[in-house]
Amino acid sequence: MWCDEGVFALAADIYLHKTNKFSDLFLCMGPFHWTRVLLRCQGKLLRGSGLDDALIECGVFGPGMIETVLNGSHYVRALTGMLMVEDLIHKLEWQAFWKHKDKATYPVLEQMKELKCM
Repeated sequence: MWCDEGVFALAADIYLHKTNKFSDLFLCMGPFHWTRVLLRCQGKLLRGSGLDDALIECGVFGPGMIETVLNGSHYVRALTGMLMVEDLIHKLEWQAFWKHKDKATYPVLEQMKELKCM
């Protein structure tokens, strides 16, 4: 349970019991809470995929910390971990792109590859 769920429940309770006073009130979650939901969903998708073991073996996170990263309960570490995973995926996509595209079809690729290496 998130610590802010109690605050949200309290706000909803006040809103429902004092409808006349708070008729123009609209309760919603902010970007911080939506990000936590997203991190938790990403962690659920990645759990058991081997990524958690890889992050531990590479020394990015300790064995006791990986669960807080995957369930999004530690915001900064979860966000850092997911950004690292995203960066890794992009690098793998670029490696596959450079490996399977030929120079004759895409002549500008050689120039882009040189720019990338710089």
